[in-house]
Amino acid sequence: AFANHFKVKWLVMAEAKDTPGVARTLDNLYQYPFFTPPANVAYALFVDVDRPGAEVEIFERIPAEIAPSWVIATPNGAQAGWFIDPVDLRDTAHDHPIRYARNVGKALRAVVGGDPLVDPVSPSRVRNPAYEHAGTFARSITPIYTLGNLYTALKDAGLWTYEPMQFSSGKPVMEPTTGTLPVGGRNKGVFDTARFVAYDGGDYAAAAWAANDRC
Repeated sequence: AFANHFKVKWLVMAEAKDTPGVARTLDNLYQYPFFTPPANVAYALFVDVDRPGAEVEIFERIPAEIAPSWVIATPNGAQAGWFIDPVDLRDTAHDHPIRYARNVGKALRAVVGGDPLVDPVSPSRVRNPAYEHAGTFARSITPIYTLGNLYTALKDAGLWTYEPMQFSSGKPVMEPTTGTLPVGGRNKGVFDTARFVAYDGGDYAAAAWAANDRC
């Protein structure tokens, strides 16, 4: 199902999150635990959850009619993916479908408490559900969703939580947390702190380390 849905001849695959990727044809999918999604077309939405037992919680929290196309247990939690009707990501593509896909992905991520640093549309590297040792959870018939399917189900279940960030003079109106970062909020807290300092042209690396120390 994965190979049939991704209308490409090859993908960049890798042995681990931090090893160099290599371009391989799709008949080699089963050999690699990680891959990089195509940059020009979105064939799926991805959510990463760093929490033990997440592979069960994902199915519990997401409405059954839009259950993930696949879920993979990871050492720290789980990754889930939803096959979607392809969305053109090229520079010449219409911006609205890209924004729509990203907003739907963020809403899915919010429902399951996913990692905000993982882009649901264009992640840099994700786990491969077709890897032979992945232990992938999937239905016998893997669903392919339209963005409208996903949006409607989330909206009907009261789970559509996307709120656009407000900007003023090119900077976010909201401010990052400056106190102690709560359990489970490290990634988002460090990221938010660093980016707000970066918006002001400050030393965002130092701010990130300082935020990390507040965890």
